[in-house]
Amino acid sequence: MACFFALSEMAASLRVEAVVYVLHMLTERLQLLLTREHRARLDAEAKRSGKPIGELVRNAIDAQYGGVRREERLRAVAEMREAAKRSGGEPPSPERLNQMIEEEHSQRP
Repeated sequence: MACFFALSEMAASLRVEAVVYVLHMLTERLQLLLTREHRARLDAEAKRSGKPIGELVRNAIDAQYGGVRREERLRAVAEMREAAKRSGGEPPSPERLNQMIEEEHSQRP
């Protein structure tokens, strides 16, 4: 619960686009075994770019298999802003955001 509270405080200070990304990215964990060479390449790129290894792996997955398009993220942000207006100006709760994401995923072919 303390971690969620800290995330909520952090998310409140970010733009809405970042909130969607943060909430979505923290839902799954993956354990991955690599060769020493692969690990060294990731470490070198992380140092060069200043990005965490997890971000590099997610970017590689998106590049290889496709990711959420910018238009889809912008549409989600617009929908959240509309939902906030309908609920008296408050953004949807994290629980509601997760529900909205699940509803959207269930409608995809």
